[in-house]
Amino acid sequence: MTPSRFHVCVVGGGVAAVSAVRAITATWDGRSTASKTSILVTIISTSPNLVEAVEEHQRHDDDGDDDASKHVSKASTGRTGMLAQLHVQNVKDFASITANHDVQVNVKCASVHTCTLEGNEHVYRLTLDDASIIDAHAVIACSGARAVVPTKHDTAGVSVRDAADVQRLIGELHGARRVAVVGNGAIALEMCHHVLEKTDAEVAWCCRDATPGDAYFDVDASNFVLSRLLRDDNATKRPRTSRTSSARTEVSSKTTGLSAGPNWLAQLDAAVAEREHTSTPANRRRERLKLYPNVLADESLPAEMLPPMARLATQPYRHGVHLSPPDEWIGADTVIVCCGVAPATGWVASKAARAADGGLLVDAHMRCANMPMLYAAGDTATLPYDEERPHFFQQRTWAQARLTGWTAGLTCVRDLARWVSNAPPPSPPAAVDEEVHVPVGLELFVHTTSFAGQPVVMLGRHDGRHLDRCDTDSLQTLVSEQHDPPRFVRATLHDGKLIGACLIGMEAVSLAETFENLILSELNVGHVGAALVDGSEDIEDYFD
Repeated sequence: MTPSRFHVCVVGGGVAAVSAVRAITATWDGRSTASKTSILVTIISTSPNLVEAVEEHQRHDDDGDDDASKHVSKASTGRTGMLAQLHVQNVKDFASITANHDVQVNVKCASVHTCTLEGNEHVYRLTLDDASIIDAHAVIACSGARAVVPTKHDTAGVSVRDAADVQRLIGELHGARRVAVVGNGAIALEMCHHVLEKTDAEVAWCCRDATPGDAYFDVDASNFVLSRLLRDDNATKRPRTSRTSSARTEVSSKTTGLSAGPNWLAQLDAAVAEREHTSTPANRRRERLKLYPNVLADESLPAEMLPPMARLATQPYRHGVHLSPPDEWIGADTVIVCCGVAPATGWVASKAARAADGGLLVDAHMRCANMPMLYAAGDTATLPYDEERPHFFQQRTWAQARLTGWTAGLTCVRDLARWVSNAPPPSPPAAVDEEVHVPVGLELFVHTTSFAGQPVVMLGRHDGRHLDRCDTDSLQTLVSEQHDPPRFVRATLHDGKLIGACLIGMEAVSLAETFENLILSELNVGHVGAALVDGSEDIEDYFD
């Protein structure tokens, strides 16, 4: 029997959760169903504030963002809608997401202890931390991820995952003489740049890879970003184009309170804005940054807990960090641990299929693989690589959280509509007819960000992912870089077709929409050669 009112629980209060709720309120029309069925949406969040993601394709306001972010937004407004920056703020007026009279939205501040499917009733039973119970016809899991902090770092190390972490970090950085950054992903890159640019502290960057930023970049792009990090403004203009028949395929893997949000670094910048600090020249930055590549920073401790010899070696700093190899301790006043994230799915029934990284395994419509009416989005979900969508892969970014959350909400609405027409509820995805194609945003990986003060756009298989599926004899890599003004373009072609690109710098990111169109259209551009990347021809006009 079809209920007169569906109950949907959305677990989480971040970008993915609010996007899912927006999709439901935007698309459900209870009056068009035979039974005039309405929906009650209960958002269960550990914070009373929700994060609202607002996609801005063109930004004309001066809201304090850096020029790099604004340039990315202006230069890249491609048809996927994924090239725009995300501006994030707290939801204060819930009426903004409850305009649909057929959908009522409630918010409950709690955490979910367990979620089980009650067999023949087609109902999910959620037990909350206060022992109360909520029954729901559908559940959308958007509970995010937790920072991975190795056990031997949990005493001294600070991670950056939620708003409370940011506030703690602001306090830890105050007066720091040396900051140890453990990790090699986006947060590690941003933290190194922030400390060098906004404070006078030294930086000890400890990463297990041979090159900084290996989790995002190949060696060429890594060296370019590093030069910008050190403000190597005296470098001469060095345009360069190279061609290779193979590419790196080994890439470092990655994956609670209210999420820190994508603009968390701006809070740090604001916190130190009034402190006395003079921008230092490039040679001084080189002295302040000490790289420790190919090491495992396996432990950090406050000075008073260090062994006697380690305490002597790390004086006069507040903490010590152990590196192996070469089995040594280095000192730091602040230790920032950026070792990735792990999906927060412990509350979901063990029956739900999980990927190797612990995320809930979903299809392209965000349905969980083996449980009806259970969906996952954002960091909670794991979307397997699909050869039908060779230019897309999952990377847990804010933009993907928004897209997958919206997709989960749309899919939930379609499945509830089927339930009204054909009780009992729809089967798992393999048995369901799809009337709507996979969102175009899931056909191409797009990530816009900024590193070392430079805008960055990554498209498709920009870093060599899944190139093992390509014939290496048909692969071609074109690279062009210059330092005055900063410009880096790396394009990967297979059989003459563009399959990935990494763009760094104001001038380079202006190519983003053109390259996006080339990847999706699969136009053969092999004959263009070096002109595709080196700026010798106006590629935008030629292909647009």
